[in-house]
Amino acid sequence: MLAIAPAAYIDEHLCGSIQHLVSKGDIVHRIDIFGWLRNRKNVIELPRHKDAKGLINQYLKSPTFNEDIRNWKKNKIKEFEGEVT
Repeated sequence: MLAIAPAAYIDEHLCGSIQHLVSKGDIVHRIDIFGWLRNRKNVIELPRHKDAKGLINQYLKSPTFNEDIRNWKKNKIKEFEGEVT
């Protein structure tokens, strides 16, 4: 599972596998400090993209997350193909 700019972190035991993408330019994900402490090994904090708009950088189409979302998708497809063949 991929969580993009979550307001709260998802514990790995609830979904088997989780990766959290957060922006250094966003403050919302910092509210769930205990969730971050439990899941920090699964958190990637990305630098704010120069074209990101708004004070809070927390939406799916933010340029901050584009490349990492594409890479995550490619890796999951490769994993799935390896399981099927």
